[in-house]
Amino acid sequence: MESSLEMFFERLLTDAEFRDKFLSARTAYEGYQLAKEYIPNVSFEEFKEGVLITDKKLRQEVGGSKEISLEDAKNVSGGAKALVAKWSR
Repeated sequence: MESSLEMFFERLLTDAEFRDKFLSARTAYEGYQLAKEYIPNVSFEEFKEGVLITDKKLRQEVGGSKEISLEDAKNVSGGAKALVAKWSR
């Protein structure tokens, strides 16, 4: 994953104020449209791959389960996991 994309997802996971900018995005494409100003040289396909990689990492942190509910995800990292889970569908 490209360095700027890694930094974007790290910030999304750790910075609640930054993450709030993306809560309205219901799909990965909507999230990508909002994120383009932060990751200008990243294609939608690269962004989507980053979403899937981040989602996989987060699921492993939750205990390795393949499926977690959005409610469970909302309770971890202030909703960051829910946001990434929503975009990965």
